[in-house]
Amino acid sequence: MPEVSFASLNGPRLIPIQNHLDNRGSFSKLFEASFLEKSMTKDISVSVSKNSFPGTIRGLHIQLPPFSESKLITCLSGAVFDVIVDLRDSSPTFKSWSRIELTSTNSQQLYLPEGFAHGYQTLENDTQLIYVIFGNYSDTYSRRINYQDLELAIKWPLNVTEISDADNEARSLNSFLEELK
Repeated sequence: MPEVSFASLNGPRLIPIQNHLDNRGSFSKLFEASFLEKSMTKDISVSVSKNSFPGTIRGLHIQLPPFSESKLITCLSGAVFDVIVDLRDSSPTFKSWSRIELTSTNSQQLYLPEGFAHGYQTLENDTQLIYVIFGNYSDTYSRRINYQDLELAIKWPLNVTEISDADNEARSLNSFLEELK
């Protein structure tokens, strides 16, 4: 499937971070409910992902209904090549993917609605991400799509240095879609 421009995807969006700088450093608001849909009623959790080395891959992950999740993702340190895959079958960009770079200095957060698989590759040492997750995780409804899927043909920028066995052995996109039928 082709890569599409981030702007062509309906739903995901970049949210600017308001940084307040002074001689001490900075103070930044990372989450405010008004950034998101007013109808958001799911449980909220906050998680941190710490990654030691460039080239680390996490993903591509998605939660199936009724445990679908939306996420607000912020890079606290380092940088990531962030990939999202549209898996909403009613979407004109179904099975397409897009990428953005999230860094600790570009003052952007990624809001990702339900129906998207998400993954990233770290670009720097000591990269940390914070996730505000809307929904309850369920191992039973958690799925992985292989980051090397031939149909997606994602061009990761670095050689892979670290990856979990589960992510490395994840199923193909077509296998995932067959399960949903």
